[in-house]
Amino acid sequence: MSYAKTLRRGDLVEVKGPDEILKTLDSDGALDHVPFMPEMLEFCGRRFRVSRRVVKSCSSGSRSSMRGFRTDDVVLLELRCSGLAHDGCQKRCMIFWREAWLRKVQDQDPVSDVSEAGIRRLGARLKTMTAPSRYFCQASELLKATEPLTRWQKVGKCFSDIRAGNCGTLEMVRRLATGLFWKSRKKVVGE
Repeated sequence: MSYAKTLRRGDLVEVKGPDEILKTLDSDGALDHVPFMPEMLEFCGRRFRVSRRVVKSCSSGSRSSMRGFRTDDVVLLELRCSGLAHDGCQKRCMIFWREAWLRKVQDQDPVSDVSEAGIRRLGARLKTMTAPSRYFCQASELLKATEPLTRWQKVGKCFSDIRAGNCGTLEMVRRLATGLFWKSRKKVVGE
């Protein structure tokens, strides 16, 4: 499923109501392998600014750690997962938001009503475990929701970051120079 790149850094968005979100979810409570987690329920109907488009992501424990979502419809808001529904996990991960879960709004637009019954219906669809000792959350499903990037795709993502408004050209040059420095240093000095 592909969505238009409608949201950019700084846009004001409202998290859609629970019934609208429920329509986007599969039987696992996810959209394109990105779970809508119970920790996200409290944000339904609330407004936030988009902090950046997700052009790439990193995964831990993988040799090729830079990965990309299969669709370009993921943004970040300045929100972190509380971990409360996942036995009090304290990693404080950034929460990925599919554009299908958000609505671009203006300051003067009326705020949507969110019903408790809708929250309960949505909450009933969401899961937190896939096995007794395996959590089901955005972090645990990241490898399913993304794919590894080739060297040229990684370079292309640098330009995508600029086009998306996540950073300016000079900031990207600084990032690339820093990365090249550390890579060169590692070759010369070692670990």
